[in-house]
Amino acid sequence: MKKSKKKLRQEMVCSKCYKELQSDDLFCHECGEPTKVLKKDLSASRNWRETWADFKDRKGENYPFAIFFVFVILVPLFLIIIFLRESYLITNLALLLFLPLAFVPFAVPIMGERMPITIGKYLRNLKHYPKLFLFVLVNIVYFFLLKVITSSVDPILNLVRLIMVLYWIAVIVPYPHLLLRKKVNPLKGLLIVYRGGKETRWQQFFICVYLVVVNIIGLAILGIGLLVTVPYTIAVLERYYLQMERLGLLDPGKGQKA
Repeated sequence: MKKSKKKLRQEMVCSKCYKELQSDDLFCHECGEPTKVLKKDLSASRNWRETWADFKDRKGENYPFAIFFVFVILVPLFLIIIFLRESYLITNLALLLFLPLAFVPFAVPIMGERMPITIGKYLRNLKHYPKLFLFVLVNIVYFFLLKVITSSVDPILNLVRLIMVLYWIAVIVPYPHLLLRKKVNPLKGLLIVYRGGKETRWQQFFICVYLVVVNIIGLAILGIGLLVTVPYTIAVLERYYLQMERLGLLDPGKGQKA
């Protein structure tokens, strides 16, 4: 009993300055030292390791959906980008109509309920297409404005554009889940994920980089690896969203604070 009380007490104080902390504090309000919440619960590396440990024994259950997703969604998206790339307008119009279909799986609780994604669940969640259409539209508008603002022969502006693209991707990591699982409009949802993820931005960026590398490896293995990496990607992103939600980082009320 004494040992458990001592452990509980250690979890409630800063490891550096020993000031008392709230259970959901990400940083010590006195010295700025990251707490165990940021180091463990919201750690990108811990997130993908624990997701894999939970996912690996059930990965075969997701193969039928993964095959469907690769051939019905990813292959057409690849063809759109390759054959329409000469026209910026037509490419983006095609992506605006088709890309929302790639985000429909985020509506399926694969980690929360420990259930596989099925083709039937995907089809039933097509009802979220209008929300995802708005999500893709917001992204296209952002990238268009960024293109206009940074269009120049100055290489510095090209670097600025790259940084802003990477930053944006890190910001919106929990956005699709928030949009599909909470009743918030797209603009307010952006504000919520921006403010809620201000302390976890680097972790969200590391997750994105990790998942890109994982899926490139999956594609390199004759594309067969995508049967594992696609549902695994969805599981990793859902798990991180659930952690952020559990800690109250994505409460709609946070978007209203000054």
